[in-house]
Amino acid sequence: MKKIDFVGEVLKKGTTIGAILPSSKSLVRKMLSPVNFRNARIIVELGPGSGMITKEIIRRKNPSAKLLLFEVNAEFYQYLQTIADGQKEIQIFNRSAELLPETLQEEGIGCVDYVISSVPLVVLPKRVSEKIIESAYHSLCEEGLYIQYQYSLTSRRKLKSIFKDVQVDFTIVNVPPAFIYICKR
Repeated sequence: MKKIDFVGEVLKKGTTIGAILPSSKSLVRKMLSPVNFRNARIIVELGPGSGMITKEIIRRKNPSAKLLLFEVNAEFYQYLQTIADGQKEIQIFNRSAELLPETLQEEGIGCVDYVISSVPLVVLPKRVSEKIIESAYHSLCEEGLYIQYQYSLTSRRKLKSIFKDVQVDFTIVNVPPAFIYICKR
């Protein structure tokens, strides 16, 4: 499997990559702890980057569950294809998370069970980050969850204005330490 130069991509494309290192195992574990993998039919991951969370989703998900990945970085997009390894239940889109509803419509998908996001909301233009959050909200099934990590509490107010319930978790075992938002419709 091709290795990805994560730090090199951060230096080249820092405005679309919010991390300075790949996600820690602690962050991955906390991000995925609310997910009921046994019952999840459709999972979306926004901004999977080098695939640290993706690999764990693939390992845990029900074999029949669909996984849709949205990655704008061309290098990460190509690398994610090697992780998917031709599995037909995994679709990778080289497009912005803003296009989630349109993409679901194109694929004939009404709603998703989970949207798991590593998109760096605070480094994106405000309108883009708001559209991503709203797109995630409108794409979720009634009992669906939006799980987002960030390195600050800056997005908390916006998330609370859209979702009826927003819980915040935290892990210090990540560089930098991260806040995990678990949002319910």
